[in-house]
Amino acid sequence: MMRVTPSLVAFALLLIFPPGASASRTALPGTGPISRHVLVIGIDGCRPDALQVASTPNMDSLMAAGVATFDAFAGGSPNAGDPSHQATSSGPGWSSICTGVWVDKHGVASNGEFSSGNFVAYPHFFKRVRDAQPASYLSSIVQWHPINQSLLTPFAGLADFTQNVADSGQAVENAAVAHVFSADPTVLFLHFDDVDHAGHGSGFSPGNANYIQAIEATDNHIGNVWGAIQNRPNYVNEDWLVIVTTDHGGLGTSHGGQSPGERRIWMLASGGEVPAGFVLSQGPGQAAVPPTVLRHLGIDVQGAWGYEFDAFGYPEVSASSPVPADGEGNISKSPTLSWFPGANATAHEVYFGVQPNLGPGDHQGSQLLPSWTPPQLAAETTYYWRVDTVTAQSTVTGEVWSFTTVGERLDDLVLALDFEGNLIDHSGRGNDGLGIGSPGYTGGLGGQALDLDGSGSFVTLGNPSDLDLGVSTDFTVGLWVRASGWSSDPVLASNKDWVSGSNIGWIIALDPNGTHWQWNYRGTDDSRLDYDAAGAIGDGAWHQIVISHDRDGDARFYQDGNLLGVRSLVGQGMIDSGMPTAVGQDGTLGYGIPLNASIDSLRIWRRTLGDAEVLALYQEGPRTFVGVSYCQGLPNSVGPGAEVLATGSTLLLADDFQLASVGLPPQVPGLFFTGPLQSSIPFGDGLRCVTGGIVRLNPPIITSSGGVVTREVDLGAAPALGLFQPGTNWNFQFWHRDLAAQQAGFNLTNGLSVTWQ
Repeated sequence: MMRVTPSLVAFALLLIFPPGASASRTALPGTGPISRHVLVIGIDGCRPDALQVASTPNMDSLMAAGVATFDAFAGGSPNAGDPSHQATSSGPGWSSICTGVWVDKHGVASNGEFSSGNFVAYPHFFKRVRDAQPASYLSSIVQWHPINQSLLTPFAGLADFTQNVADSGQAVENAAVAHVFSADPTVLFLHFDDVDHAGHGSGFSPGNANYIQAIEATDNHIGNVWGAIQNRPNYVNEDWLVIVTTDHGGLGTSHGGQSPGERRIWMLASGGEVPAGFVLSQGPGQAAVPPTVLRHLGIDVQGAWGYEFDAFGYPEVSASSPVPADGEGNISKSPTLSWFPGANATAHEVYFGVQPNLGPGDHQGSQLLPSWTPPQLAAETTYYWRVDTVTAQSTVTGEVWSFTTVGERLDDLVLALDFEGNLIDHSGRGNDGLGIGSPGYTGGLGGQALDLDGSGSFVTLGNPSDLDLGVSTDFTVGLWVRASGWSSDPVLASNKDWVSGSNIGWIIALDPNGTHWQWNYRGTDDSRLDYDAAGAIGDGAWHQIVISHDRDGDARFYQDGNLLGVRSLVGQGMIDSGMPTAVGQDGTLGYGIPLNASIDSLRIWRRTLGDAEVLALYQEGPRTFVGVSYCQGLPNSVGPGAEVLATGSTLLLADDFQLASVGLPPQVPGLFFTGPLQSSIPFGDGLRCVTGGIVRLNPPIITSSGGVVTREVDLGAAPALGLFQPGTNWNFQFWHRDLAAQQAGFNLTNGLSVTWQ
């Protein structure tokens, strides 16, 4: 989900003092020996998506100086039949965080069983520290008292100091600040509970202001505690590792289940020998906390302890956490590759090619920093890459990773409404809209736009199979909207009954606050999902909204080309409501709140769009389809007939004209051609619609795996230069092979007439 973000300055320091170097273990000149300390902070019930929304300058500073992930997990195995599968409740969660194991070992399946956990065989990590370093001073200050009462109090000698404070984050801060000045803790464990209280009170949601405020207040407490530690008299001779995480997320006003909102958590490790400035795309389970503490204190983990994970934030022997992730698709053709450096890295040897058996000819050179940008890549191509870690002693060969680039923009496009005075679908799929009431048209960004004036008019798209998305079909919805001054929650586009967000289906609507838009989603197998107050659009200007739905991953929310946030869709199930999809109305076609807004360039794809594609769409603005279709294309082996399209401008001086064809067989050759006259003559399996001196627009093109081709037409070069003149009409068509039809072996699209200006 998140990208690995290398800090150039931090990595330069890492090269000077790599993990294992003595710089962090020896004193500065004349200051005495360095002592190691760990601060573990638990924030109860803090969802990672809410943390990313909140203003948290203190945790942001810790993340910038360390390693973080927003995709760690609670709850053990997601498989209910696995012994490690555990509730996302506080008792099991804090048991795993403190013992390093799941419920099959610590035995705490619920909050009620916290006091009877198997903490002799699988104790609090304090015991591992005490056994290895008997002189350590171990302290625990908690807002939720069962953490101390169950894990420490019954076991004499594990902790030197425990304090169960009053039920407030301020009380935790006050106690911790006093303690770090009055004692010298080797490990200090702190637990804050106000965020969980806010979630139970009004909702575990990044859209809940009370929940966000509780996170921000806790960040302030953390800043004051960390500031107090930095003001300790001997701090200059202390090497602190700070670990911060949470026990679970939440759904609605509760938690305990296995939904993504409850399972997905976050973790950060900052200081010590942890490199600075990395956000990892995947993280461990919450049980990684104890081995991380012990790693900093120089205590070897024993296999008999049964720990589930290695230390978090420390480099592996070779490069890891690639971006793009291994096997990821839909990647930009201009990506920057990055990775988490291997241990003791001084440089990185990058190999990159189109075959998995990378050889010397694929070597791209040595890189000092953990990133590399390849040249422009081909569409729909799988690339393989490897990063070998160079150390002072040797070069460690890395794993081979792969990713696949995006195809053509029109791949898997199943709806394209431009609202140029009509409701014609230009995707080539024939999914035209039907106006109900009196929908009008107004000036759009590049031509016209749909104008819904609040009188109750809307557009229905019916129930075409292209808009049935089933259990697993990825899809993206994009549109441009101009709105201001609305009330309540009118619909922009939807297929569900909006009387309740708990009904099956998806919706993009305006938020009742009168300034923002919102998204709601509910599958048959899970609870409702919401992304409220997503972005401000109530200023009467045009704004782009795009939501990309990866059905076994995340929904990604964009406004004006920028990624705003994500929500997990894992386990949601069937999303089809059985109702029509509509514009300006919900699936019932009878929702009582009419839309008063303008909508332009509505698009639906049966695939996800990547960040780069969404940004490019925004930068281009709505590219309206131009020209007039005539002479129907006949059925081919993949559908009712291919269609030729044109976008851009018919103004010759603009030199912004692009041809495209959709609905074609995949991976077959074809050719655009043009002519001044129109016809309708049987030819192969289709009709030749162009005549009068045909001109081929070479070279031939191979269709994409989605059955799409595009071609930029350079109006300042032959054959267009001198051929197209203002006031003249030229006709375009695409010829393509179609052996799968088992007829003539080739077919043609419709004809498209363009008048030049």
